[in-house]
Amino acid sequence: CQPCMCNGNLDLTAELSCDPVTGACLRCREGYGGPDCERCADEYFGDALIAKNCRACQCHTNGSFSEVCHQETGQCQCRQHVVGRQCDECMPNCWWDSEAQLCRPCQCSARGSVSQRCDSEGRCICRAGYVGRRCDLMRPPHSRRETRRPVQQVPIQHIQRWESRGGCPRGAYRPGTGSGLHMQGAQGCVPCHCNSFGSKSFDCDESGQCRCQPGVTGQKCDRCAPGHFSFQEGGCTPCQCAHVGNNCDANTGQCICPPNTVGERCDKCAPNHWGHDISSGCKSCGCNALGSVAQQCNVNTGCCMCREQFRGEKCDECKLGYRDFPQCISCQCSAAGSSLDTCDAESGLCACADRSGQCSCKANVEGVKCDRCKVGSFSLSHRNPLGCSQCYCFGLSSSCTEATGLIRMRLTLVPEQTVLPLVDKSSHQEITVGVSFQHPDIIANADVVQQHLSEPYYWRLPKQFKRSMITAYGGKLKYAIYYEARDETGRTSYEPQVIIKGGPNKDKVMVRHMPALQIGQLTRHEIDITEHEWKHKDDRPMSREDFMDVLFHVEYILIKASHGSVMRHSRISEITLEVAEVGTPSKDSEIAHQIEKCDCPLGYAGLSCEECAAGFYRLSVHAGGAASRAGFGTCVRCQCNGHSDSCDPETAVCQNCQHNTVGDKCERCAAGFYGVVRGFTDDCKPCACPLLNPENKYNKYVTHTHTHTHFSCTEGFSDHRCTSCPEGYEGKHCERCAPGFHGNPSVLGGRCEECKCDAYGAFPTVCDPRSGQCRCRPGASGLKCDQCMERHVCGPQGIVSCDDDCAGLLIRDMDRLLRLIGSVNLTLPLPLPYKVLYRYENMTEELKHMLSPQRAPERLLQLADSNLGSLVTEMDELLSRVSLSHALRDKARELNTTLGSRDGAPEKSVNEMNDEIQAMLAELRKRQLSGKKNIADEELGAAEALLARVKRLFGDPHQATEDLKKEVSDKMGDYRQKLDEAQDLLRDAHNKTKQAEGLADNNQLNLDRLQVRTYTNTQTYDTLRMVSKELEEMDRELGPLHDKLDFKVARLGRGLDDSIPDLLLRAEDHAGQLNDSAAILDSILAEAKNLSFNATAAFKAYTNIKNYIDEADKVAKEAKKASIDALQLVRKHTHTHTHTHRES
Repeated sequence: CQPCMCNGNLDLTAELSCDPVTGACLRCREGYGGPDCERCADEYFGDALIAKNCRACQCHTNGSFSEVCHQETGQCQCRQHVVGRQCDECMPNCWWDSEAQLCRPCQCSARGSVSQRCDSEGRCICRAGYVGRRCDLMRPPHSRRETRRPVQQVPIQHIQRWESRGGCPRGAYRPGTGSGLHMQGAQGCVPCHCNSFGSKSFDCDESGQCRCQPGVTGQKCDRCAPGHFSFQEGGCTPCQCAHVGNNCDANTGQCICPPNTVGERCDKCAPNHWGHDISSGCKSCGCNALGSVAQQCNVNTGCCMCREQFRGEKCDECKLGYRDFPQCISCQCSAAGSSLDTCDAESGLCACADRSGQCSCKANVEGVKCDRCKVGSFSLSHRNPLGCSQCYCFGLSSSCTEATGLIRMRLTLVPEQTVLPLVDKSSHQEITVGVSFQHPDIIANADVVQQHLSEPYYWRLPKQFKRSMITAYGGKLKYAIYYEARDETGRTSYEPQVIIKGGPNKDKVMVRHMPALQIGQLTRHEIDITEHEWKHKDDRPMSREDFMDVLFHVEYILIKASHGSVMRHSRISEITLEVAEVGTPSKDSEIAHQIEKCDCPLGYAGLSCEECAAGFYRLSVHAGGAASRAGFGTCVRCQCNGHSDSCDPETAVCQNCQHNTVGDKCERCAAGFYGVVRGFTDDCKPCACPLLNPENKYNKYVTHTHTHTHFSCTEGFSDHRCTSCPEGYEGKHCERCAPGFHGNPSVLGGRCEECKCDAYGAFPTVCDPRSGQCRCRPGASGLKCDQCMERHVCGPQGIVSCDDDCAGLLIRDMDRLLRLIGSVNLTLPLPLPYKVLYRYENMTEELKHMLSPQRAPERLLQLADSNLGSLVTEMDELLSRVSLSHALRDKARELNTTLGSRDGAPEKSVNEMNDEIQAMLAELRKRQLSGKKNIADEELGAAEALLARVKRLFGDPHQATEDLKKEVSDKMGDYRQKLDEAQDLLRDAHNKTKQAEGLADNNQLNLDRLQVRTYTNTQTYDTLRMVSKELEEMDRELGPLHDKLDFKVARLGRGLDDSIPDLLLRAEDHAGQLNDSAAILDSILAEAKNLSFNATAAFKAYTNIKNYIDEADKVAKEAKKASIDALQLVRKHTHTHTHTHRES
């Protein structure tokens, strides 16, 4: 046993705090978490490994975004205007709004308030002459102040307190109970202390405010009001400074420019200020140094010019899509996966949380940047309100990815489809009356159509749109509509624009509504084939599961054809539906997205597991198969008795049956083979009819009326029997030829052939059964008796001899002449034809003289042609030489012209150049260069010394810098390599994690199925155990019967004579059938003992067992009756044969 590696943070009080086999940490103590309890849990912070001091964050509910804090510092994520580690304090110059449950800025007026702080209710401390919650309102002249207004506590020294029975005397007042200015009791009075110069009397109101002289202010009337100066008895003097808002020095009355203004008349704002006012001056721009381009703001609005990643009036906030002011790091949120309310559609930027950078993800998206689909979803898309589509996979798998290698193709009408049928919504009655074609529109005449259909009625798309449309998901349905009517709004305006019906059971309908069309205007619709805008008939939103169910098999697509009120006609054109197919993208076919490729379980195939894999078929729900989420049966292995691995996925009919088997389940032997199919390769053996050699099989037999007759056989008692011997064969194995045929099919290469004896030349008897020789009539010969002998004639009248007294004499004379001709000797020489030869020789001599070469014109023409060719060649050479001469002559003329135009210029130019050279030499001789040389040498020496110093001072440090640079570069290369390796490891770990999750889902599914099968097998085992006992008892009862039948059949076989083979064959047939039944019972008994058989098969087996027992009993009775009949026939035949023999 080894200790659990959980960093000492296990909850030892809990059972199974770690796995006793693998050592995995299962229960960490409170405040700790992680696979190895190596960190503080959520809502805790501290050091879990060394100090082991994980403490609760205790983030304030109202002041923080969540209860999770920084795991090292414990700092909670505070809301705006909130500070403190636990986010439990308002920022300075802010106050707590208990009703709204948040901190609000005081927003005290810089001009009218004493400071930027406020009390707990958000009220500022005002200067004299200002009122209001934010001290931003000036008090009207000679107006009374509020009588009972609480203010911030300000300590007042040297306050006298006394009491009076009849109230406060003149010059005193009793502070209000709600006032925070003084701390006297409810019965105490305090003196007013009104300034004698500035007040009109020594009395004050209940708040302590004295009655001031004009131009005087303050609670005690002890100072000049703004716009006045020279505080003295009787009041203050008004300033004469209208151009600066009567702002002057309180003592001298000298005009004072308002704050932050410049210019002779103080009419401009100082740099970095804005909002000029003759009284208050200009306000500071306050542009944030990091966030603004410059400190100067707009002089009218005060708005600063922000850098790219900043915003706000003072550029003191991060722009949308950036976080952590003032760094303002880019969020890099995926616009496709982030919530729409956190993104700017125009810029494509989205907001994220400070510090963590977590973007606000859509429902099916995860990751810090919302760039990854959650497990069980796929295809991140801007168009998807959920970000990613949920894996559908017909409920068979929760793991899928986006299919690749697919492009969008357009499903359209073919040129021949110029008319679309119309159907009404209620009865779906279909008509084409009133529908016509006018390129490119299909037109419906409303007056004609409404005689047969009631509104609303729809165009029904043709058969190519009636199919599986799973690959249409993510595509578009496009069409163009035009109509003319009296009004745009009518009863049909509220009907759905498109209706699609489909599903595995063709019972689901979804509809899509579109805005009403305008009269006389062509409107093009592009409807997304996604579930987000489609609804059920009862107006419920479509889920992705229901939407995909409809697309599994679309029964029909309807597009509304009736619009408005009192419609005259309607047109439709440009109908296309985008589906996905395998192909290469081009400008006309873009890549198809949003189509799932599921990780299908065993037995399923297709993009969405909608098909059965090879070797599986769909089990009907009505036949006992489990139903999938879509409502159709599951896929199970093909039941082909072990003789095929493929079958029709819908009908379950086996395909490509092997091992010489046929049938829907490969359950019987093929023609030419016999046996019982039990699942072995040698179940069906070839029929030897009569031999296994192909040349001996009678299907090679050919006659005038038969070609390639198929043969078959059955399994008999101890051998097989051929059941369909063709004409010409007979016997148990078709081993002998029938009468009228000859041959020996029992030997290698032998077969039966028809005698074919000539009807005129042979006697009407059979031929020899071995050689095939027919019995010929006199005068006929040959194997078939189809040849006549010499001096005979064969015909319909029979064979007639020609050797009579008339014809016979002529024939004999001819024979004699032939003998005479043959005796003539033609080998001796004949006289030569000399005269003819002399004549030919003379004619030859004459022709030779006439056709001599010298007199032949052809020869003369040949010589003339040869001479003409030589002359032409010589003339071409002469012409070339003449052309060359002309060219040389032209060049000579051009050269002479050029030389003549110089007019002595070369000589003149040389003289001028000589004079200039002489003048330059004279100037050089005048200059004294000896002293200059010394100066040049000194400068050269100083330069060389400076160069040496530079090399000494900068050479070595430069070399050191280069060495350090190389060392840093090498280390950076190592770090990059390690980083790449770490990323590869992380990527492999992520892939393995995903694979493990997929395997876990499959294992859970298999475990559920295994539990169901275990329960079923337990019930089946109890049933089969009872059936097995009954079968064993039946087998013991059938044993003696089988032996008795064997004995009777054997005795019957010995007693039968060769003269009655038909009776013997009938007995063997019945015995063979009985043996088949016994073999079937044995195989059923063996199958019944197999505990892996499912419940359905077990009940079928029990039913088959009962049927086979009844059939065996019936066969046994028939066999017994047949044996008795056969014995009686044998006895009768023997008795008759004996009686006949005695009579003879």
